Amino acid sequence: MTKVESRTPSEQQRPRRSGWRRWLGPALSLALIAAVFFWFLPQFTSISAVWTSVRDMSWVEVAVLLVAALWNLATYQILMMTTTPGLTFRQATVSTEATTGSPSLAKLFQSPEMSRHTDVLDREKPQEEFIA
Repeated sequence: MTKVESRTPSEQQRPRRSGWRRWLGPALSLALIAAVFFWFLPQFTSISAVWTSVRDMSWVEVAVLLVAALWNLATYQILMMTTTPGLTFRQATVSTEATTGSPSLAKLFQSPEMSRHTDVLDREKPQEEFIA
């Protein structure tokens, strides 16, 4: 096989982002969450009224609500497993839940050691191709 080198040299390091740029993504994510809960939702419903309704539910109603929520989550994994042969339920769960979370918020709470490993996602990863 012949190895074709990538166009981007792997030893070329991108300079580290400044402090404010590192916090910009997580700050925008938090602002979006705050806007949804404090501006958008109150236009259509009262969050305190919803919470009061949930607190007034019997244990049977809460159990039915939890089962419905779990079934809703499980249907995503069932779909993933049927469309991806060989995928286990656990792998489908990790794939589904990891892609729906906010990566920019997750970067706020990771250790410096972990951020060194995940910073590769922020820059263009060199691609190596093999030609037979």
